[in-house]
Amino acid sequence: MLPPSQRRMAKKKKQLVSAGKGNERDYFDVYGTEAKAEVQWKVTEKRSRLSLQDFQNLILWMLGDGTNPSWIFIKNKPLVSKVVLLFVPGLDAAMFMSQLKLLRGIKTTCGTPQAVTALSPTTSPASTIGALLTCPRRKRKEPPNDTEKVVKVARTNPNKSPGQQSRVIERELHQELSSLGSTENGNSSKKELQEHNSSDDEEDTSTCQQADNKVSNGISTPPFPAAYYILSKMEMRDNGYPMPTDNCSESNRQVPEGFVMTQPANGTNFPEMVAVDCEMCYTGSGLELTRISLVDQSKKVLLDSLVKPANPITNYNTQYSGITAAMMKDVTTTLEDIQEQFVKIVPAETILIGHSLECDLAALRIIHMRVIDTALMYQHPKHNGNFKPALRMLAHRFLKRRIQDRADGHDSIEDARAAMDLTLLKIRDGPNSGYPTNAADQNRENLLDVLSKHGRRCALLDRRSLLHQYAVGNTHAIVCSSDHDVLTKAAKEVNKPDVDFVWAQFAEVNTYLDRRAQNPEQNAALVAEVAALKTCSEDDLDSLVDLPISREFEAILSKTDERVKALHNALPNNAMLIVLTGHGDTLCVRRLQAEIRSKKLKPEGASQSWMESSDAVYEELSSRAETALGFVTIKYSSADNSRPSHDGEPSD
Repeated sequence: MLPPSQRRMAKKKKQLVSAGKGNERDYFDVYGTEAKAEVQWKVTEKRSRLSLQDFQNLILWMLGDGTNPSWIFIKNKPLVSKVVLLFVPGLDAAMFMSQLKLLRGIKTTCGTPQAVTALSPTTSPASTIGALLTCPRRKRKEPPNDTEKVVKVARTNPNKSPGQQSRVIERELHQELSSLGSTENGNSSKKELQEHNSSDDEEDTSTCQQADNKVSNGISTPPFPAAYYILSKMEMRDNGYPMPTDNCSESNRQVPEGFVMTQPANGTNFPEMVAVDCEMCYTGSGLELTRISLVDQSKKVLLDSLVKPANPITNYNTQYSGITAAMMKDVTTTLEDIQEQFVKIVPAETILIGHSLECDLAALRIIHMRVIDTALMYQHPKHNGNFKPALRMLAHRFLKRRIQDRADGHDSIEDARAAMDLTLLKIRDGPNSGYPTNAADQNRENLLDVLSKHGRRCALLDRRSLLHQYAVGNTHAIVCSSDHDVLTKAAKEVNKPDVDFVWAQFAEVNTYLDRRAQNPEQNAALVAEVAALKTCSEDDLDSLVDLPISREFEAILSKTDERVKALHNALPNNAMLIVLTGHGDTLCVRRLQAEIRSKKLKPEGASQSWMESSDAVYEELSSRAETALGFVTIKYSSADNSRPSHDGEPSD
């Protein structure tokens, strides 16, 4: 029998545990080392569908100060070691049920899913991610930061003209540049970012890493180093950048004909960042280079030269290029001359900056693998990442500077300086700056920021653009270029004891659906197939039809199933895994919606039968797209590898 003091202590711990309080050790002391957390569903018929907000509330209850959700209960909640949220957009409920043979691994490891209502049948992954990674802002008054207040007033003072405000911002940037400070002893997230970025490009040399450190010194204690914003090889390829041939080293002999590749620097004395802008005129071969300007990060002009194209100019494009016949009259500098000068000024270690830089490098016929593109670094304020923002708009919006408004055309020096300042501004203010905000956004706050205020450490594993927008504070921001990359890195991250919340995304399913929807022939075939199946199933108009899928899509679903199962198996004991699909094939719905609206504006362009058939197909596809899935499971480690039971459900 235990001594009285130990019995009293055990009684107190049992009372704490009964009240849902206490820590992990208290639970083990009361229930033993075999104690485990369990998921108990409490979904009722009146509330058969859940929302994205419900799952966010679950996360806040598990890791923050949220309230116990009414639709679920976690028995022995303090035993849950961490929460992993896996986003798998595109996998709707109808697809899951019809392709259960391909997705048996998800069902086996994660249990029976719950139906989740998407934001809308035409929503996008970006909107869904925004709903999951931001939460309603609580009304609380915090003491203002005097420094931030002064800067804000300086930027938005209504008594200052745009030119004066531009000079204020430029002066701030110069002050930052003048106070060069090392960031080598920065927090761990900066070091991890540099490590993960270097893993995107395996052939990065130690000289390149030294260059990263030099660039990060350009802004005193930036949230993230400049190297964080460098495009990965996949991002460059997806955006049409000139690239060396596959499996080749950095050698002029192994690049496309007519191109040159920047070479490693001979020493350490090279520009850390250089901005470039080119002007082009039309010739018989299309657009050819006629002017190039290079500036460094202090806005000093390193090169400004007119270039004689190889073919006669047919249109000077003066309205945009600023080039006239008089300017080009005595020009003898050739493209080859410019290439020779360029590679002397810009070695391979230098970060090259520009706006839609792939166009400039294509005109220069130069390959450079360390680039920052302001057209990708900043998001369009209205189009949610679907369109690149114009440099003129970005300069006006963030630098309070007017460019490209002269009657005699653009100025490449002016544009290069604007691109450099936009980059310096982003480095100084952090990756989630420069994104569009509205009244709704101002009433929401970053979920990771909320969790960090409760002492939780978070990790974000996703594509670079998402990290730019949501990585804050001490978040482990890990760049991933593919679903395989996400799985490999997430399997390591979920086992770090200091990480409490992990976000990851498997995007291949939705990528395939988007690619199919953007193909007019495949999209039309899908709509026709749905229409035919709806006609054949007229006896049961309320049921969703089973759509056949291609072998390529079968392989993608099967691979996604394997990855979800592998991630679950990699989890530590008592870790919670939430799998959310968010929505189905919403891009197909948006395209069909646009087509129907277009036809309705011109009634003579569509028959009554076509409109009725299209409305039925739209209703079918909308119902599928807006019915997503949500899984909640807790990992158990046992000798027989049985999966956890869910609300009394027997283990397999």
